[in-house]
Amino acid sequence: MATNVECTVTLDVQGSNTSRTAPSNATSTIKSGQNSFPSTIAKFINASGEFGLTKWYCNTRNLGAGANESLDLAGGLTDESGATLTFTGVKLIVIAIETASVNGTNKLTVGNGTNPFNGPLSSTGTIDVFYALPLIHPGATGWAVTAATGDILKISNPGASALNYTILIGGN
Repeated sequence: MATNVECTVTLDVQGSNTSRTAPSNATSTIKSGQNSFPSTIAKFINASGEFGLTKWYCNTRNLGAGANESLDLAGGLTDESGATLTFTGVKLIVIAIETASVNGTNKLTVGNGTNPFNGPLSSTGTIDVFYALPLIHPGATGWAVTAATGDILKISNPGASALNYTILIGGN
């Protein structure tokens, strides 16, 4: 089955800060794509080189309180048509918690699994996701996935409540 994969990831940053101190009011603004903040758009096309994807996995998952799961990037995931996905490189990981909390009690911890996919982390490193996390590597090969020894993306829920989250993993 032939597939055509395209994906655009945009991080839009906008804001203003007004100082109300005498003798004048000063306002600074931030807007993506202008002098105050760079444009952060990653457009991936159906290819294997830079900014290229040939496959992706996207799914909404439920993770129980205190539970963890190991996503096998080299043969343990399937695409929307049921085909097994075996990544050799990952260029895009986006995780979004559907039941995020403002006080940080709902979070996911990513990384530090057995036979870990290190990607942007060290072999024992973790990163906490409180709301959303985009990780992008537009290079020709992305972060390497090594079957059987470096292919497990561990997702943990250290909290006392179950969480729904959506994950997108794209690469070659």
